[in-house]
Amino acid sequence: MKYFITILLALSIFSQGFAQSLQDAIRLSGSSFYSSARSSGVGGAFGAMGADFGSISYNPAATGAYWGGEFSVGVSLNSSLTQARLDGNGTDMFDKYSKRKFKFDQIGYIINTQPIGSDWKSASFGFGMNRIANFDQKMYYEGNTKGSFTDRFLERSHGKELSELDDFEGGLAYDVGAIYGPDNNLYYASDYQKFGPNNLLHKSQSIDLRGGINEMLFSYGANYNDVFLFGLNVGIPFVNYSETKSYTEEALDVSSVLKKLNYDEYLQTSGVGINFKGGMILKMSKYFRLGASFHSPTYYSLEDDYSTNMMYAYDEGDGLKSGEKESPGAYFKYKFSSPWRYTGSLGAIYKLGDLNGFIDFDVEYADFSTGKFDFTAYSSDEGDALNQQEQNERIREELKASLTYRMGAELAYKKLRMRGGIALPDTPFEKDDLSDVIPTYTLGAGIRGDKVFIDFAFIREGTRYGYSPYILIDETLIQPFVDVEKFTSKWLVTFGTRF
Repeated sequence: MKYFITILLALSIFSQGFAQSLQDAIRLSGSSFYSSARSSGVGGAFGAMGADFGSISYNPAATGAYWGGEFSVGVSLNSSLTQARLDGNGTDMFDKYSKRKFKFDQIGYIINTQPIGSDWKSASFGFGMNRIANFDQKMYYEGNTKGSFTDRFLERSHGKELSELDDFEGGLAYDVGAIYGPDNNLYYASDYQKFGPNNLLHKSQSIDLRGGINEMLFSYGANYNDVFLFGLNVGIPFVNYSETKSYTEEALDVSSVLKKLNYDEYLQTSGVGINFKGGMILKMSKYFRLGASFHSPTYYSLEDDYSTNMMYAYDEGDGLKSGEKESPGAYFKYKFSSPWRYTGSLGAIYKLGDLNGFIDFDVEYADFSTGKFDFTAYSSDEGDALNQQEQNERIREELKASLTYRMGAELAYKKLRMRGGIALPDTPFEKDDLSDVIPTYTLGAGIRGDKVFIDFAFIREGTRYGYSPYILIDETLIQPFVDVEKFTSKWLVTFGTRF
């Protein structure tokens, strides 16, 4: 992704309340093709090469490139480092949080047949699983800034009767004493003094994201006269995502009535989808190849479980008091369709004495503004219909089409393989004032015998974005802003046997 720090991303990087956001749409629309070590080692640039199970998920014609059966399995060690800095009028603190985790990335089985006396030289069936997205991340920040989370609770409560307050923010804040009232104009108040001389609060938050997308696939591919390869896939992705956030603010001024506020949020998203893919590889000559593929939208059916918990402590001069309450659990079922995706590839085979190998260049197009939520598939509530219209309008206006470039090469000497690659993803956001791109770098190696092979890969990715723990409508109010940098390293190994 590009280096970008914009309020837009801050508004959407994590869901606020029980509602889907732009970041949810991006999370479900994106994919990372780093499931097998061979294609990962060349930066995912394998669209014109074929015969690698990891590449089947983005060009099904890879299935038609096999000349025999194959079984492969891949595992990885994922290490992420997230650095977060809270900006404000007080102190800035720069916190790092690292996380390591083993993942099961790929398992694949290829069955190959070779008709006798036909221009169709071979046909293959493939089935298995590729991990196409990893959401794991931990983050922590702290520092001193003006403004309070109670400002958001007030905005969500003004103009409403007590019976109209929501169960997850405004109503919860009222029940624990973080806000009180209302007056005759249905305006609420809080203990935070916005304009006092000592209105700094010490803020901190821990965020734990977990999960990913595993795609089960069924593929068919064929080879016509060793010139034209084509393939078709049915993909069934399974989504599992959880988000745990714990926010705390404490008064620095001992005379403040507000002493401490703690607000926890829990979100669990699960679901399944279906998509269709098609692809081709054309061997233009002995040394040059063209590849192309399309991915239909993935049609997801999803379920969200959401809850919050709040604790508020205050002292009005007669001793410390506190209140704590947990919201009811909320359940919501909905649908989402991701954008179409198209890939074009150009590859070259080379031989230099005892050395040989390939170079591949891929470009991928996806229009993120065409993703769509469907909140009315399982609900007849007018509020859900209105929310669907608003969220889809935001997707159309604030997201855009993006291009991802991938380039990689493999060098072979006898049974030894060496690989390297680079990928240049683009931001899906329409408004992005900065144009610097963080490349993804990959390295790989392998040993490929007549029947058995083992491949290794290393992938280094990075992103920078802005985040706010709460969003305010009133621009005159101060809300905290966090600069976040995330770097991910992935060590991947794939074992396989041919038969």
